[in-house]
Amino acid sequence: MATDQLFHSYSQIVRKPVPTSVTYRYINIRDDNYRWALREMIRQRNRSMLCPNDAPVEGTATLSEEEVGTLLNACYPVDIDFERRGRRRQTLRSVLNSVC
Repeated sequence: MATDQLFHSYSQIVRKPVPTSVTYRYINIRDDNYRWALREMIRQRNRSMLCPNDAPVEGTATLSEEEVGTLLNACYPVDIDFERRGRRRQTLRSVLNSVC
């Protein structure tokens, strides 16, 4: 669910909408047409959130693990506690596959 949809649904449930200025970028890692979005997000760093998805799109190629890894390492260069305790860093694709 995209951030704006989640916010919209939550606001309706609690009946207390709150204006926000959260900016996000949706990126479908299974559609190479989003390659520009990856590059722009790394270059501009003007988004509060990343909304990744891996929805199949007919006639397009999947972004490479290297491209997605470059984005993640650029946006999140510091390991979190979980990563510092010796567990390996998961790729975005493996995280999405385990959730979806």
